[in-house]
Amino acid sequence: MPYHIFDREIVGLDMLRRAGEALFVERDPTDVFYRGEGRRVVEMDDGYMLHVPLPLEQGKIRLHRAMPDELIVHIGNRKRILSLPHSLATMKIRGARHEDGQLSVRFYDVLFDFSMNSFILMRKITLGGKVICSRNGLSKLPGP
Repeated sequence: MPYHIFDREIVGLDMLRRAGEALFVERDPTDVFYRGEGRRVVEMDDGYMLHVPLPLEQGKIRLHRAMPDELIVHIGNRKRILSLPHSLATMKIRGARHEDGQLSVRFYDVLFDFSMNSFILMRKITLGGKVICSRNGLSKLPGP
């Protein structure tokens, strides 16, 4: 696919129209260009799994967070920056796998236990003050 270098920044309707004509050539920009499944978040017993279509060749997976709501994914020598849903931004990453053109990243939530000075792996946090902890079976947050 040929690329175009414009003589100035793409700002304003005229430049946007020029960029659209160069990008879509003979195609209608209102056509649907992707019909596959999009990103999805699945709740699991011990956290959440984010599934993202990522048609890259297999390779070693490296994950990095520069900001809470961004996940930098390296697979082999390729790099993608993914925006995370707000619900996953504060969660920790447990691991990831990349199979059949789909990246799956597992997330879990943690709670800091001040009495033990350690983090506790959480299974699920629900409203109404009820917390289910996978490590020691707490049924609610410790009081003051």
